[in-house]
Amino acid sequence: MLDKDWIAECGRNEWAIISGDKKIAVVPEERQAVIDAKAKVFMFDDTHETHTEDWAAALLVARHRLIDIVERADGPFFVVVKRCQVHGHISHPEFIPDTGSGWKVRTERASASSQSPALTPPETPKRKAQQTIITFPPYPVPEQSAAVDQSEEITIDTDTKAIMREFYRELKERHKK
Repeated sequence: MLDKDWIAECGRNEWAIISGDKKIAVVPEERQAVIDAKAKVFMFDDTHETHTEDWAAALLVARHRLIDIVERADGPFFVVVKRCQVHGHISHPEFIPDTGSGWKVRTERASASSQSPALTPPETPKRKAQQTIITFPPYPVPEQSAAVDQSEEITIDTDTKAIMREFYRELKERHKK
């Protein structure tokens, strides 16, 4: 299947595209397919130097921002996704001029007297707390060092906490077999 064909299919189904192929933005027929399909394209920055698990981590960390961009912006656009170790690893959408792309119109706040609602930049989404503090009990230590406080506090994403619980549950089940 040619790139332009699957890009068109993604556009018809209103699927966001996540790809390591940065040439989609520069090869004329592929770029035109993105424009025609009004596709929403997220491209990894350096696929040759980064491992798959790093990209999975980047998507996991940025999932709320990616969903926010998909829901609040009209395609076509390109967004660059960088490794998590880079500050601001999700770029702002690169909207393609003269294609109707851009942030969606917010009609719920438009006043009743205005005939056409104004385009407004996106607000920071309000979402549930993503982090929690887990306090571990002190490690069992020999009596001679009992005066040392060895408790830890680790701050982790609550979704990661759920994933870890599931992983340990599966690990226990495998161990029983």
